[in-house]
Amino acid sequence: MTADLERMQFNTAIAAMMEYLNGLTSGAPGAAGCSREDIVTLVKLVGPFAPHLGDEAWERLGEKGFLIQAAWPTYDESLTQDASATIAVQVDGKVRGTVEIARDASEEAARAAALAVANVTKYLEGRAVAKFIYKPGRIIGIVTRPA
Repeated sequence: MTADLERMQFNTAIAAMMEYLNGLTSGAPGAAGCSREDIVTLVKLVGPFAPHLGDEAWERLGEKGFLIQAAWPTYDESLTQDASATIAVQVDGKVRGTVEIARDASEEAARAAALAVANVTKYLEGRAVAKFIYKPGRIIGIVTRPA
């Protein structure tokens, strides 16, 4: 089982690097293209998984020394958080829909979004909301009782 878990983590890392490369090379709107810094970052990320390939690419980029001696790429934590989240809406413990709202949306905004979902309102017909539970960025729960 440990080998399967390690293989899964390895495959996940490789898939993330492929996604990064696809993002750099795509002609998507807003993509400014691939800069030298982007390529250097990708080479640094590849290094631990394919050290010989990483060193070869490092040398071809004109960098000095070995890749393993280079500083690890840094990142801005604030850029890793999405402004909005897709949150499940449960009615009496069963998922009845999802809403896309701001991660820090107020309880009132979450309630309005949840009650606007057609499948949620279907399960509220003839019932009263006994309790509304909102965990920002995670889940919305509605507990009902007979009207």
